Amino acid sequence: MIPVLATRNVLEIDANGTIIKDSYIDAGAFSVTELENDFLLLPCGDQHCFIIVDRPTGKTMRQIEDKDIQGATLLFVAQILQLPNGNLLICNWDGHSKGDTSHVPQLIEINSNNEVVWTFTDKEKVGKVSAAHYIKE
Repeated sequence: MIPVLATRNVLEIDANGTIIKDSYIDAGAFSVTELENDFLLLPCGDQHCFIIVDRPTGKTMRQIEDKDIQGATLLFVAQILQLPNGNLLICNWDGHSKGDTSHVPQLIEINSNNEVVWTFTDKEKVGKVSAAHYIKE
């Protein structure tokens, strides 16, 4: 699966390089993660949100916007990881932001109720965060 942010499409390509599905995502998608229930988790970059889409139908099942998360501000929502406990780890890139974002976390973990579990903010040592990887213990 390849998200094409510029055209707001998610392409599914087989091992031969053939596009087998081309889905238009209204909010655009910076990255894509396939969830266990055949849903797609799509961070929507400068839309400051992410959506969960039913892969077979393309129907948006859930849209989480900045206002839905208490205790953290969403900027450019880059990659999102689903952690083993079901929580989501949001990479909150601030490359397009104007003004002071020193207080805005680079990583945000939320639970299924959109409650912040923890955040990480260290712009001096880490800089901008657009992607992460979870290492299983």
